Amino acid sequence: MLSFQTVSCDGLLDCKVKIVQAGQGYKASMPCALLAASVSERPSGLVLDVGCGVAGASLCLAWRFPGIVIHCIDSYRPFLSYARLNRKINSFADRLVFRAGSVADYDQVWPIYDVVMTNPPFYDPKNAKESPNSYKRQAHVLQIPLATWVDFCWQSLTEKGQCFFLFPSFRAQEVCDLMQQKDGSSLFQLPIFFSPQRPAPWMLFQWNKDSSAHRVLPPYLPPFYNAKGQLEPFGRAVFNDGSSLQHAFRMVSRLGTS
Repeated sequence: MLSFQTVSCDGLLDCKVKIVQAGQGYKASMPCALLAASVSERPSGLVLDVGCGVAGASLCLAWRFPGIVIHCIDSYRPFLSYARLNRKINSFADRLVFRAGSVADYDQVWPIYDVVMTNPPFYDPKNAKESPNSYKRQAHVLQIPLATWVDFCWQSLTEKGQCFFLFPSFRAQEVCDLMQQKDGSSLFQLPIFFSPQRPAPWMLFQWNKDSSAHRVLPPYLPPFYNAKGQLEPFGRAVFNDGSSLQHAFRMVSRLGTS
């Protein structure tokens, strides 16, 4: 049961997608739009959002690709309560399917997916400062080994499937090492710079189960913001218009050469 005294009503993609979530603690925000924007081509089959939270990324992807079906899993039931409400207020009906479950439960039978996307919790519980807010703690502190999360994403993919994995840069090398242990895969990385003056806080991985699969991520990303903190044309295309990273990159490149 949700207490509306603690609820925040927000929006993504310039409020094209409406988000109801807890008023304090973890808030679905730009990383959700960024993860959805990594999927540049319309998925031909099912999509899996691993650790979906309140379904921010899934809602953005469903808005961009009408008709696709996304399965969303999370182990924290309060997140799923908000996610189901967000599905309703955005009128996505049966296009988003929610399941409560942990990636550590390999005895569960999961379908096989053409696209897996995930933005997992990232702090090691041994080193993380304990937060009194349960929403923030669930979103930021990884309760299982990172290797288990990575392996679950791998096991969920079809033979030609792609995984888009968004993770903070300070642990990106761990993810890279784990992914490269899988024989037959191909891996592409993309540092995420929000402004030209700051280091990349995030790393985006495109992980293909087929070693011959091509790269769908841009070769690099123009800055999302200028020095004054204002969205650049690339940032507006992704965060306001809901474009994919690849489409926004091509658009900005054409503008730069015209």
